[in-house]
Amino acid sequence: MDKKVNLIYKLEGSLVNKGIDVFELSPLLLSIGKLIQESNDIVHPNSERISVNVKPFQKGSFVIELALSASNNLQQLIHFVNQDNVKQIKELLEWIGIIGSGAGVIGIYKFLKGPPKKTEAKADEVKITDQNDNSITVNKKAFSLFQNNSIQQDIYNIYGNFLGKDGVDSVKSYIKEEQKETEVKVIKDEVPYFNPANALLDEVKDNKRNITQCFLKPKRLSVEGEPDNWSFRKGGETVITATIKDQDFLDKIKSGEIRLSKEDLLEVNLLEIQEVNGEEIYAKYEVLKILNYKPSPIQQKLI
Repeated sequence: MDKKVNLIYKLEGSLVNKGIDVFELSPLLLSIGKLIQESNDIVHPNSERISVNVKPFQKGSFVIELALSASNNLQQLIHFVNQDNVKQIKELLEWIGIIGSGAGVIGIYKFLKGPPKKTEAKADEVKITDQNDNSITVNKKAFSLFQNNSIQQDIYNIYGNFLGKDGVDSVKSYIKEEQKETEVKVIKDEVPYFNPANALLDEVKDNKRNITQCFLKPKRLSVEGEPDNWSFRKGGETVITATIKDQDFLDKIKSGEIRLSKEDLLEVNLLEIQEVNGEEIYAKYEVLKILNYKPSPIQQKLI
């Protein structure tokens, strides 16, 4: 009896064949694990957590072993040999859209190619209509994940950050023993569909939201790791004020593991929210994820 689900996540392209820096892969793998665990917490709030283990499989691929974990060894043995748990994990992956027929979150994004026109809730399903009046019906669990801000960002992280690079053309994911039945493929041209703003209905959208990957230099920060009122230089004379949403980064600031200087460089996922009031346009910013931290050469020399 199967005790685990072996999910394959495979990057494809010329960059993959040359080899990818382990420090670039680490945030990707962490985002995959976070996406799976947070999704399970949302749709199965009273269930045991899913344990996520990653090991190299073949060039460009990773076996991501998934199993329900419990609080002690006896419970763990009981849960691991329960076939219903394997079914639950596969069902969760289908709702996320990493595997399956296209009725999960990833499939919804690919179907819509932008924000939905309207949604209609039924007993256990939700009917979603795109801007051309085409419709898709999905499970309510999948729709609840589609609407969750954290899940939206996790999905953008595991596809946008790598498919945005030259030399990475597509990503495949599937169950190791069931590739033909479960494979899902995402290509570079589909990345814009995964913008979290595309989960908002036109009729309730009162602002414009856009995520970009860019470089920032710190200007004002919180040495105590508070998330609000940071300011950054964003090229030339442009200065923005932003809220930091990356808790791991804030913890490193607070502990002193990272000590920022004005010449340090941060590569980030930056959310810009534009609001229109009369003839005035206002913008606010959120740093969703720090992808890479590059200390200035001067700071490195001093250290």
